[in-house]
Parts: sequence; structure tokens; C-alpha cells
Amino acid sequence: MLYVFCFFVVIQQVVVQILIFVMFFLLLCGTYLFRVGLIGVLSKYFREVMVVTLLYLILTCILGGMRLAHIGSEAAFVQLWNVSGFTLVSIIQKLFATYYYVINIRTAIQLGQPKFYTKEPWVQMYREGNK
Repeated sequence: MLYVFCFFVVIQQVVVQILIFVMFFLLLCGTYLFRVGLIGVLSKYFREVMVVTLLYLILTCILGGMRLAHIGSEAAFVQLWNVSGFTLVSIIQKLFATYYYVINIRTAIQLGQPKFYTKEPWVQMYREGNK
């Protein structure tokens, strides 16, 4: 029973992270650059959030897998912290989580800027680049 509960907790964490990324992508779909097909330019602005999301998802999956492997071995749940590497991976994942959330909040604020939804700043940048 505990194994099933932990499995659903891990799946829930992964699903929420994927939904956060989907929401980020939906926000990108509304930008001027996305609508005109300049996805390469858009990805340069938001590459960091894409990489950080992928790394955080991987760390969460590793930590969840370690947790499920320990619970599946019928060992006591309290002894999970004695598993070699679990404490280190858990600390790294928790510290990386703060960076992940800061990047996501900063990206949401950045996507609120009007320059991503109008063509004038991008046309002006293109004209200045060709001089």
C-alpha cells in the first residue's frame, strides 16, 4: 500500500512539472515571435528555463526512483535516509528546486513584457542589425 502511495506521489510530481512546462509553452505561443515563426530567436531568450526544467525533471525522477526502489525492497521507510546517495541527491534536488522556481517566476514576469507581443521592437532590432 505504501509503495502505491509513493508511486502516485512521484507520478504527481512529474505530471505537475510537465504541466508547468506546458503552461510556459502556451505562454510562448501567444508571443509575436512565435506567431511569425521566429522560434529560434524566442528560444535564445528562454533557453535557460528549458534546460533548468529538464534538469529538475530528471533530478525528481531519480529521487523518486530511489525512493520507490527502497520501498519496493520491503525495508523500513525511515531507513530511506541511510541509503547511499539518497541524502545527497535529495539535498541537490531541493537546492536546485529553489533555482527552478526562481527561473520560472522570472520567466513568467519576463513574458509579461509588451515587447514579446508587438512587432515594433523586433523590426527595429532587425533594422539596427542591418546597418
